[in-house]
Amino acid sequence: MDIVLMAVSLALGLGFVGRGLWVLARGGPLVLRSTGRFWPTPGRAAAFWLLIGSGPLVGGLLRAGGQAGLIGLGVAFWLGWLPLALCAIGVIGFRPHPSTP
Repeated sequence: MDIVLMAVSLALGLGFVGRGLWVLARGGPLVLRSTGRFWPTPGRAAAFWLLIGSGPLVGGLLRAGGQAGLIGLGVAFWLGWLPLALCAIGVIGFRPHPSTP
């Protein structure tokens, strides 16, 4: 079960990070089609996707490091907050703005 959880979190993180890199490289869509929310600049959109993607990516890598015995319990407790902090920074600081009618 741990391997499946790590694989899913790594795949999810890589998908979001890939979208962030795609938006950064191409200036991709700055509007969420389902809600109509938008980002004012491609840089803010890329920062959102990169931070949202780095949360599960770091979480999966921390879990893999813990399973391999590379990360001790004391350090794992404090590093465990890092994915949550990255996602919170992405959502609070770089979330898309509501569309104006």
